[in-house]
Amino acid sequence: MIESKIQSELNKKYNPEGSPLRNQQLHVLDILVLFDKICRENGIDYWLHGGTLLGAVRHGGFIPWDDDVDVCIKAVDYRKFRKVFLRNLPKRYRLVDYRTSPKECHRTWIRIVDTKYSVKRIYDEEIVTEPVWIDVFTMINGTVKKKRFLENTHGKILRRRMNVILDGHAKRNVALLLYPFSAFLTDIVKLYDRIFNKDLYVQNYGCFFFFKELPAKKLFPTKDIMFEGHRLRGPADSHEICRLIYDDYMSLPDEEERATHDILEFISN
Repeated sequence: MIESKIQSELNKKYNPEGSPLRNQQLHVLDILVLFDKICRENGIDYWLHGGTLLGAVRHGGFIPWDDDVDVCIKAVDYRKFRKVFLRNLPKRYRLVDYRTSPKECHRTWIRIVDTKYSVKRIYDEEIVTEPVWIDVFTMINGTVKKKRFLENTHGKILRRRMNVILDGHAKRNVALLLYPFSAFLTDIVKLYDRIFNKDLYVQNYGCFFFFKELPAKKLFPTKDIMFEGHRLRGPADSHEICRLIYDDYMSLPDEEERATHDILEFISN
């Protein structure tokens, strides 16, 4: 973890107490703590992922300029996870995926949304108002080489089917026609990988922006990790996972590379 003096200076600069970004972080944290509680009570294994894991390792919580929360579960636990969360989430929270909200959800992963709050931010040079959420990704056995191939076949078909890729009715209709065949092929590949590539994990097909092979022995068994004063779940070797994803993970990026999400206002609905 970085020195406390440096951490204090970063907090003062990017997310001081009472700032819109800090309010956003704390309410996203509330979702994460609830997520952890439901997972533990129902025997669902999960772990902090991506920038959230990096934040835990390097900062003991959020990266000061970031408000995202990413967590992972095994794809084989997806059905149980979905059933448990649809049954146990308090009323103000929603599980949002393509099946629950096909017109609203144009992504292949799950979000747990807190409907009580919204955030106003600048996105693509426009002011937008969005709900507050955490992202839940699934991981499967496999290799990056195979994932890249299937992302260019089944992944594109899947994303057209879900209106993630909007490139015309003709291509979407072809995707709808081909989907059962590409899904069957992908299921065969997944079965093969569970048998012959069980020592490696990659992010599930349809998630087109993360291409890293992570060793199973560095992910599992998951163990507790501290995040913003809360005991959550992380990989077996969080430092090695961060190294594999980010390389020189303990070094702070240059200031111009510290991408904030331009939060203007945190709103209670």
